[in-house]
Amino acid sequence: MPSADITKCLENAFGRPIDKVTIIEKVKPADYKWGATTRKNEITIVVPCDVFFNDPDTYLEEYYHVLEQWNTGRLSRLLLALSTLFAGCAFRHPARESAFAVKGRILVDNREAASDCSLHLYRLPQDREIREVDIPPDFQTSVIIVPGIHKYYMSIRCSGTSTYKTQTYELGSTRHWGDPIDLGEIHLTQAKSN
Repeated sequence: MPSADITKCLENAFGRPIDKVTIIEKVKPADYKWGATTRKNEITIVVPCDVFFNDPDTYLEEYYHVLEQWNTGRLSRLLLALSTLFAGCAFRHPARESAFAVKGRILVDNREAASDCSLHLYRLPQDREIREVDIPPDFQTSVIIVPGIHKYYMSIRCSGTSTYKTQTYELGSTRHWGDPIDLGEIHLTQAKSN
């Protein structure tokens, strides 16, 4: 089972509890090709749990398959067979193509921000907020997005502060998964009280 930290991270990333997802461990010999299979609320792994949960790329991808595909009905055995036949390898790694990582450090009035900060993700051209993620002042987080390359921007704010708006990014490729978007120092100002 995932640690409390990994559980919290996955629940923040997917916006829902993961407690119904069962991990089935079927360890194979060391020379067996790494892999896992997923079904509704189930991940079967061929390595020990500690190895699986030490590989964030893999566990994020497998939880994505379960929570965003099997459990929503967007993936079934028939759809899996047809998609693999027509889409090839790109279909086998949707989490890498449907997520990005971002990092930064939030300062309020040139001091490290208190907690209670959040990142808001907006998709263009609708300019619609699609995700809110709680973040600490010094953060690096992963954000799940819909498959395909689309334009997004982010805003960062903390309780009682101004809002920082990023430039527009084209997200959906693997570029910002292994190489997080670095927002650097984000300078906010405390709202003036009357």
